[in-house]
Amino acid sequence: MTPFMFIYKAMRKLWRILLYNPFCYVMTFIIMRGNAVRYGSFSTSGIPIISVDRKGSRIIIGENLRMNNGNANNNIGFSARCSLMAIDGGNLRIGNNVGMSQTAICAVGADITIGNYTLLGGGVKIYSSDFHSLNSLDRRDYKEVDSKNRNSAPVVIGDDCFIGAGTIILKEVVIGSRTIIGAGSVVNKNIPDGVIAAGNPCKVIRKITDSDKKKYPIFEENHEHFNHRR
Repeated sequence: MTPFMFIYKAMRKLWRILLYNPFCYVMTFIIMRGNAVRYGSFSTSGIPIISVDRKGSRIIIGENLRMNNGNANNNIGFSARCSLMAIDGGNLRIGNNVGMSQTAICAVGADITIGNYTLLGGGVKIYSSDFHSLNSLDRRDYKEVDSKNRNSAPVVIGDDCFIGAGTIILKEVVIGSRTIIGAGSVVNKNIPDGVIAAGNPCKVIRKITDSDKKKYPIFEENHEHFNHRR
C-alpha cells in the first residue's frame, strides 16, 4: 500500500465513521418516526425511502436490521436506495437480524412478511400487488378504477433465507425457511423449505444437503456462530 493510498483510505474511513454514518442514522430515524414505523434497532449506510399511508398500513421491523443504500457498501451494480412501502391496507413485517441492500419492498393491498436472519441481496424487489388492473379499460382511469381493481396477495419469506441479487418476488408467494434463491430469478410460485431454486420462472434445482451445511456454516442452526462469521 502506497502512502497516498493509506492516507486516502484512512480519511475515507474517518469521514464515514464521524460524519456520514451518524448523519444517515439520524435521517433514517427521523424518516421512520415520521412514518410511525415500529422498530427494534437498525444500522444503515445511506438513507432509505420509507412510505406508509394513513389508511391503517404499518411497517414493523425487528432487532438488528442492516441496510445498504446506494452502492457505497455493496458495489455490485445496483445504486438505488432501499425502499420500504406499505399502502392501501398492506403491512410490512421484517423479522430480527435481516440484511438488505438496495432492496425495494412494496406491500400494496396485502401483507409482506420476512423471517428472521434472512438476507436480501442487492437490488431484490418484493411486490404484493400487480399495481394495475388486468383489464385494459380499467387502466384508462388510473386514478380510480385501475387501483381499485388491481390484484394483491400476501408474500411470506421464511427464516434464514438468502435471496440472490436482482431477484423479483411477486405476489401470492411463500418461500420456505433456509431456502436460497439464485440471482436474477423471478419467483411467481411457492418454493419449499431448504432448497436451492433459480430461474425465470423460478424452479427448484435441488435440496440443500448435509454436505452443503458442512461447507457453508451459514446453514448452521447456531445463530451466534452465524453472526460471528458475518
